[in-house]
Amino acid sequence: MSYDVCLIRKKAYVMVGDTTYNLGPMYAKALGIPLRALDGMPGRVASVLINEAIRELESKPAKFDALNPPNGWGSYESALGFLRTLYVACVEHPKHRVVVT
Repeated sequence: MSYDVCLIRKKAYVMVGDTTYNLGPMYAKALGIPLRALDGMPGRVASVLINEAIRELESKPAKFDALNPPNGWGSYESALGFLRTLYVACVEHPKHRVVVT
């Protein structure tokens, strides 16, 4: 199972990608909210939270590496990479709304 994430505004659609549910606890710890809580946020609002989460992940890699799923589906590196991609999309499309399904 995975989260599918995109940004949408009227008919303009920007696919960000998908990420495994197994990283949910890591995203929640870094963001301070579950990843699904970004759903409906404008890119300009979500980008602030995501930027803070990226800084948190980068400043404490051992803390987050310890949250790697034991089944091997997802990792600290993949979570960080996904958030970086989502951040860029939000910055480039600040009026689009984040969609997390």
